[in-house]
Amino acid sequence: MASDSREARSTANYEANKKLVTRYFDAMQRGAMNEATELWASEATNYASGRKGQQPARGRDAIGTVHRMLRAAFPDRRYQIDDLIAEGDQVVCRMTVSGKFGGHAAATVDADAARLGRCRGHGAGSGVGNRQALFR
Repeated sequence: MASDSREARSTANYEANKKLVTRYFDAMQRGAMNEATELWASEATNYASGRKGQQPARGRDAIGTVHRMLRAAFPDRRYQIDDLIAEGDQVVCRMTVSGKFGGHAAATVDADAARLGRCRGHGAGSGVGNRQALFR
């Protein structure tokens, strides 16, 4: 019986974690940049927000600036969540991101990883590839 109770709590936590990730990308798509930014930890680092040689965006305010820049560059940006997989306190999000910049389609991102709470860090490989967002 205790095992069933623990399993039910774990399932509820998994679903809550998935909803948090969905809420973040929903806010980004709606252009609710303040709402999306509030989901990041104050000490978060976004390693995917700059160009080669630039320092990564550190802290919630810097990440909020990146969010506003992305919105300005890709006002029609769409986030399609293809899969959400939760285990423990982590959620893996496989997704497709699309939008237009200067008449050209944006690169498609095919994976995001997240941990419950506030995003603590974010990184990307070169070109189209994996991106990671760590939530706590």
